[in-house]
Amino acid sequence: MHIVSSFSYTTKLELVILKLEGSGILKEQIIAVPLDRKKGKVALFDSMHRSDGESMMDLASVLSLVFMLLGIIYGYLLPIGPIFLAFLGMVFGFLLGFIIKLLYLKKRSPLNQEAQVDVFLTIKCGSDQQHIIENILWEHGALGIGVKQEK
Repeated sequence: MHIVSSFSYTTKLELVILKLEGSGILKEQIIAVPLDRKKGKVALFDSMHRSDGESMMDLASVLSLVFMLLGIIYGYLLPIGPIFLAFLGMVFGFLLGFIIKLLYLKKRSPLNQEAQVDVFLTIKCGSDQQHIIENILWEHGALGIGVKQEK
């Protein structure tokens, strides 16, 4: 039987391995595989084939609408006129919203942050040790555990 668990790479992972070895699991039965993070540029715009769930246009559209409405309202009071001032307000609001969202996403980008490595820990054991190993893994902060029975 194989027990697979995922961890963030912290000292808890080292403690889990030491505790497993202390409970009778041999080093040859434990495999730790770190995952690499994607490196490269983050695409600002979504395409038909890829989407990250972040929209660049939501804040830009809302601010465009707000400034266009203000342009119409105050355009009747100013000699420039409501249509022209509404157009200027729409463009200004769109650019302001787009720049704010762009700066927010650049600051929050996962590639700008220190990448936290995920590690998969695989333990080969007998069915009599399964419960003990799962308890050790859960106690030390496993993100998830899966069990594969051998035939």
